[in-house]
Amino acid sequence: AVCVRGVHLARLDVDSRVLVLGAGNIGLLAGLAARDRAGEVAITARYPHQRDAAKRIGLVPLAEDDIDAWVGEGAPDAVIETVGGAAKTLDQAIDACRPAGRIVILGVFLTPPTLNAIGLLIKELQILGSIIYGMGRRGSEFRATVSLLPRYREEIEVIQTHQFPLTSLDEAFACANDKKTGAIKVTVVPS
Repeated sequence: AVCVRGVHLARLDVDSRVLVLGAGNIGLLAGLAARDRAGEVAITARYPHQRDAAKRIGLVPLAEDDIDAWVGEGAPDAVIETVGGAAKTLDQAIDACRPAGRIVILGVFLTPPTLNAIGLLIKELQILGSIIYGMGRRGSEFRATVSLLPRYREEIEVIQTHQFPLTSLDEAFACANDKKTGAIKVTVVPS
């Protein structure tokens, strides 16, 4: 529902080009939600398993070195930032986004991010933050998310890579924190 909210804020249509920064579980789910509304959705992915997952769910996977070439084919109407942390992704978003475009921040920054204010002003960009779902113009975003689930069951299975019983909580967290495991979305289920 958080991802659906972010996509609602981006105000996409069938002709929109979208760039999602970050191919963790939030990024891939935001990309999937954007794919439901937009023409083309690309996503930056650091790890091979993330690029593979992005491709399998119908997104255009980009390594960081590929962003400029993709933007050169037509700057995105919206950029959805899902990395947060201490990343430099806000400046990447400003550089990539088309003039009068929108940047939606879903990632949580642990330190104040740098911001290319000149680029923001010259391009007249809108930056929107969102950390939770709520009531959109068409009703509950949670309800909208539930309605998408049956249509994207196979794609969601690609993103949900690992499952552990509740008795293996430490192992589940270790798996989620180690990108070498190929983990994207790790779930814990009651025993």
